[in-house]
Amino acid sequence: MADLKIFMVHEDFIDLCTFMIEKFQAEFFPETVFGNSIISGLKTIEEIKFHLYNFPPDYSLSFFITSPLWTIEPIYYTRIEKEGIEQYFVLQRYGGPSIHFIPSFSFPKIHTKKIIIGMISDYSYYISGSFLNTKDKEYKTINRPPSMKNAFTEIKKYINQKSKKVTYKGKTTKTARVLQNAQNLVEKGYNLYEGELKYQ
Repeated sequence: MADLKIFMVHEDFIDLCTFMIEKFQAEFFPETVFGNSIISGLKTIEEIKFHLYNFPPDYSLSFFITSPLWTIEPIYYTRIEKEGIEQYFVLQRYGGPSIHFIPSFSFPKIHTKKIIIGMISDYSYYISGSFLNTKDKEYKTINRPPSMKNAFTEIKKYINQKSKKVTYKGKTTKTARVLQNAQNLVEKGYNLYEGELKYQ
């Protein structure tokens, strides 16, 4: 698995999404969809902003990113009903392939002056979801296409250009990137956390 840990705020998130849409024709599928909403990808910054500002704050914000450059199959969802509310969740690593994007933000109502770590990741292979709908189809895997590996490298390069390296030093040393608008808040006294671990 390739992954990149990042700290960001809303403005950094929108900038990064804009880059991926313009560069890769990226489509963002929310990991969680509520009610009878039509499950479809977010293709424009306006759609992403609408989703961002209307998503319930007590749920984890997460996306699976597809593109005509690397995606072979659709993203597959499973349905559950929780507390009387119909919800759909992405079956991770089924279909796609896709890049998993968990943004990180500051949540002032929950964490005063904290910015929580996020991540972008992908895997070396995925599971074909075709057999989920038609049981007589053979179970098979999908290798990560070279175009997707190249895209991940391009995303990492973009993030590195727009960010600063930060480190947690404890029993082990961990590194992450903090994007520019988040860094501006750090300079005003905000802190960067991964769980209880504080980055500097």
